[in-house]
Amino acid sequence: MDKRSGMTEQTINELYRYKERELRDILDAKLTKASISYEWRLMVLEHIVMKISGTVMSICLGGLFVYRGFNEDSLGTIIFGFMFSFMLYGMNRYLFFQIRTHTTSSLL
Repeated sequence: MDKRSGMTEQTINELYRYKERELRDILDAKLTKASISYEWRLMVLEHIVMKISGTVMSICLGGLFVYRGFNEDSLGTIIFGFMFSFMLYGMNRYLFFQIRTHTTSSLL
């Protein structure tokens, strides 16, 4: 209880909610007068996009070596293609994307 004003915390919270409802009603009235349009987006997290793009890139680049190995009948090139795709998949974050271990802005 606030000794100066004589109001309890619950009363103060109710007043804030009442004012917020009034402002929300005013904003809703103004917004519904404007034309309404919707935009649909597919929201994907950044680290998932990095993993998907790295996977696709490593499969494609490693697959090129495997394809060349099959054309030239070279077992070494085929094995290198498989190894290269796994190595590139493991290193894609460090090679192609920005590392943000030293900043805290990504946590906000």
